[in-house]
Amino acid sequence: MPAFEGLAKLDPKLFGDRIAIVSTPSQRRLGRIEQACDALGERAGTVFDEAAVHTPTSLRDRAERELRGASGLVALGGGAAIGLSKALAVALGLPYAAVPTTYSGSEMTPLYGVAEAGQKQVRRDARAQARVVLYDPSLALSLPAPVRRTSLINCLAHSLEVAWLSDASPLGLVVAAESCRSIAGCMGDVDRDAIDGRVASELMLGAWLGGVALAISGTGLQHSLAHVIGGVTGASHAAIHTVVLPVVARLNARATGPAQQELTAALSPAANGADGAGRAARSIVSLLELIYRRWELPQSLPDITDVRVSPGAVAERVLEEPAAARNLRSIDVEELRTMLSEIC
Repeated sequence: MPAFEGLAKLDPKLFGDRIAIVSTPSQRRLGRIEQACDALGERAGTVFDEAAVHTPTSLRDRAERELRGASGLVALGGGAAIGLSKALAVALGLPYAAVPTTYSGSEMTPLYGVAEAGQKQVRRDARAQARVVLYDPSLALSLPAPVRRTSLINCLAHSLEVAWLSDASPLGLVVAAESCRSIAGCMGDVDRDAIDGRVASELMLGAWLGGVALAISGTGLQHSLAHVIGGVTGASHAAIHTVVLPVVARLNARATGPAQQELTAALSPAANGADGAGRAARSIVSLLELIYRRWELPQSLPDITDVRVSPGAVAERVLEEPAAARNLRSIDVEELRTMLSEIC
């Protein structure tokens, strides 16, 4: 596979000769950790394959102890493996190469988080951005359809949030629109349980662009909600984004400026062939409603976690986050609590 061929070519001056692999049990079951070790040859170091969503501090600390002495890292997997690698890159001062197997796009951002005692702390650090990214669309072909779809919504959350930032970057908007076009253009293919390499390539392009858009523009209310709820529940980051995204879209539905118009147009191909629904899909809200019906996506927190969430407590914590203050329109605790009550 091209990604593993790329591992064999990692610059020794940057990554050294003791390259640790950070991954998950699922990648071991698929035989990919063994492939990565074979590609690195004598440069392959310790394997830590216990990465978990939201990177608990206890897990990061244990991985840090086990990987001390490594000269570089390889993150092999989705958000869990890449998230842990980011935290380790900062803690150990090491470069990491990412081999993404999902569509989160996290590898392109300098943002990373760690969770402890029901709270997730998100930080921005240039060292958390991958020094090398090896994209291989075939690695995402094994994703079950429900996981693929929530992963793509995670990517859309990166791009659509640009529409709701009061200080949105013009460059970030251009990149976000291209990401939306890549994903929306494949909507009919993603409806099916299996996809081919051509579709996987286009989706991976969309994921990369979504990550770049987030890196340029930064986070807002959408990500504040996802991180706070993630710290409380420990649920999948992509699944949380999936549940939260329509809430944030409705909260900002009255915003109809150029950014919203640009991203609505970019996402509009998602309506093609959907029983004439495209004629009514004139907003981000209506397009998301269409996508969620087509993909049968989860729309409430009880769909994805057994942990009960207090809408009021989450609303208060979220609105204390600096990122939430970047939202295009001012939102108070009561309004946010009311909207969150619909999904809790």
